[in-house]
Amino acid sequence: MPPRLASAVSLVLLAACPGDTNTSTGTDSAGTTDTTTTTTGLTEPTTDAPPTSTSTTTDATATTTTSGDPPTTGTTTDAPATTDVPVTTSSTTDASTTTGGAVEGELGCAPADLFDFAPFAAADCFCGDACDCWRDVPYGEGVSWNEPTLDGQQLSQALDIYVPKDMSDMPAVLWAHANGSSKSFAANSGLANSALGPAIAAGQVVVSVEFRHPVTNYDDGAPNTDLVDAVQFIRCNAPALGIDPTRIAGLASSRGTLMVWTAVQPELADPDSPDPVKRQSSRLAGVYAAQAQTSYWGQWIADTFYDPQLHPLLLGQLPANDIALGHAVGDVTAAAPPIHLAYVDPLADLPIDAQSIGMVDPVHLPNFGDELCKAYAAAGHPEDCSVDYEVPQNMIHAGSVSFFADLFGG
Repeated sequence: MPPRLASAVSLVLLAACPGDTNTSTGTDSAGTTDTTTTTTGLTEPTTDAPPTSTSTTTDATATTTTSGDPPTTGTTTDAPATTDVPVTTSSTTDASTTTGGAVEGELGCAPADLFDFAPFAAADCFCGDACDCWRDVPYGEGVSWNEPTLDGQQLSQALDIYVPKDMSDMPAVLWAHANGSSKSFAANSGLANSALGPAIAAGQVVVSVEFRHPVTNYDDGAPNTDLVDAVQFIRCNAPALGIDPTRIAGLASSRGTLMVWTAVQPELADPDSPDPVKRQSSRLAGVYAAQAQTSYWGQWIADTFYDPQLHPLLLGQLPANDIALGHAVGDVTAAAPPIHLAYVDPLADLPIDAQSIGMVDPVHLPNFGDELCKAYAAAGHPEDCSVDYEVPQNMIHAGSVSFFADLFGG
């Protein structure tokens, strides 16, 4: 079987997506995307080069406009409590409106319900003296798992949080990494230099999320709601971290573009929950997504992108309910927030057949982005979805700087 065809089959059959170079080593791939199946295989140089070939969709349906109980379990490592978290004495718990649409959940927990961050304070923040940081902060149920794209390394639901010093009412950016990576990243990595460092400099809180993925971690029965849990935990603790609870957005790569599914869901807060975190709004103000998959539904992927002659190979072993893994394209409504997508490759000619499959990256097919923007157009707000194609790998996250500046008004 040709390698590209095998890659497509492995995606649709719910096998773990190929991994990236582990960003915790300081030698991360250019966009921390799943590079084993990409057509470029580029690694990121220390110095970012300007984009050389970027284009956007031009048809009427795919817009070209760039938009603007607390956790008690889990494996954590205590760091010296070198920094206190400035906790405010008020919280916002009434319904409000975010950039992403109507909010039905709460916007911040009461002081008595705020998490105690002090035991997780760390001294070696990637942003140096420009921020305070806390590592391995548990969220959700603190579930642990053995990550298949990291040779079975044990991970758990946890957050690394970086807060610019001497600021308040800050927006927050939740970073969701690709396969073969973890929430850890090197201070001199391309990701830090092109996206997360500029976010800190712009006064944005950065939250790096460790999370399970419904496809990659399918054998463990992983849900698709870990990122929802992370959003709600950060929003609950917004008063403690100096975050504006109406301005929480996502930055994601490949596996992490589960963030796109998270963003287009209806409000998932449970107003009757005894857990104050679960009562928080799950809404995101927007998402910048690199190398995104906008559906994990195998039948839709096959019908939309592939020649029928390939369907038996693609669909022969699918579970009956694979749509439940996530189908962001089908979930877009008028309330969906602004999303910008960036891809290394150009749009593929469809349908993809046995001859052309060797020329595309089926895991990071740019047509996923095109289909999402069509869904936004059908929902009546095409201006809130935009796509860049043929973005150099070493610049795949750089566009997030202007996206978040427009989104947050800074």
